[in-house]
Formats: sequence, structure tokens, C-alpha cells
Amino acid sequence: MDMHAREFFAELELPFADRAVVGDTYYATPIPGAPLRLRIDFSPTQWANEYAGLRLATLHQDRGELDDSEPVRPTSRSRPRVMRKPQMTKNTSTPT
Repeated sequence: MDMHAREFFAELELPFADRAVVGDTYYATPIPGAPLRLRIDFSPTQWANEYAGLRLATLHQDRGELDDSEPVRPTSRSRPRVMRKPQMTKNTSTPT
């Protein structure tokens, strides 16, 4: 089942009141009024519309990115298991 990024992040139920989804990226202010921001986005792969996990970064409104994390990469030589990136889907259901 494909879903929009906004729906994907809503399903995570992250506990931040001040948040927004811009494109495929989630932004939040963990502490209201503080200069720190949280950014979560999809970690790309070499395959179109697939991702290997989520990336997390801490941003400071004046100093920019403070740190970031990359998802753990598989150690096997086989192709890593990837998931489809959320995409817009057409609602084809009919109302009952």
C-alpha cells in the first residue's frame, strides 16, 4: 500500500505539536521556542522511488545542521532490502 509522506509521518505519531511535512521531509520543533529543529527524511537508494530507511538530523536555526544519522547499511553482498517511497495514489473507491 502506497501512502503520502504526510500520512506516513502521521502514522508514526511523533509527539511534537509544532511540526510540518514539506515534500517527503518531516520537520519539528522538539521544544517550543527553542532554536533546535528535527528533520526526518527518506534515505535514498540507487533505485528510483525506493528508500533504505529514514535519516534523522538535528538543525540549529542559526548554525545549520548539527548532526545527522544515516541508516544502517546491510553487510551482505546481496542487494539490500528496500521499501517503496510513499507516493500519491488515486482514490478509486466508491462511497457506500
